[in-house]
Amino acid sequence: MVDSQHKTRRALIQAAAALLEHHGLSAVTLRAVGQAIGVSRTTPYRHFENKEDLLRAVALEYFKELEQQLGEIVQKAPPQSRLEDLLLGFLQFMIDFPERYALMMSHNVQQGEDDALLAASQRIFGMFLQVVEQAQSVEALRQSDPTQIAALLFSSCHGVADLSLSGHIKPKKGLEPSSLVRLLIQNLSEDMALL
Repeated sequence: MVDSQHKTRRALIQAAAALLEHHGLSAVTLRAVGQAIGVSRTTPYRHFENKEDLLRAVALEYFKELEQQLGEIVQKAPPQSRLEDLLLGFLQFMIDFPERYALMMSHNVQQGEDDALLAASQRIFGMFLQVVEQAQSVEALRQSDPTQIAALLFSSCHGVADLSLSGHIKPKKGLEPSSLVRLLIQNLSEDMALL
């Protein structure tokens, strides 16, 4: 019975993710998700308190996927390119999956009291911090507070992704997202004051 409940819950999360990615946030309702997997109207309510609870579960899955993807990038990348590869992988995820990115960063998801979501988000940032510290240890990055540098890189990737997704950063303007990230790393690699 427990296994059956777990499978139903997983199916509901997957259906919600599919609706989100193909039709947008407004398409995700408990009723629509239940219909998508062919269960009764009341079944989703046995697994999720409300739509926000379901969306937090979807966001948690996205954080887990992103953590795995970024972890693989970090493991495969040689030390000298690890920071750049991590940032570019993170940026590409946000640009390739705008609906996922929007949900993960949404106010409703981030302001909830879900310890698992908070921990997942902190693990992603922890990856940034670890790679920054590694780059500093081999003098490939300026010696400054690693937490602040990691936060600057993390937030800069968000900014570049947002501007790219809204059409403000594009090649015909002479701007390319990955080039901006590389320029930021280059500037932080040099012994110069932060702007």
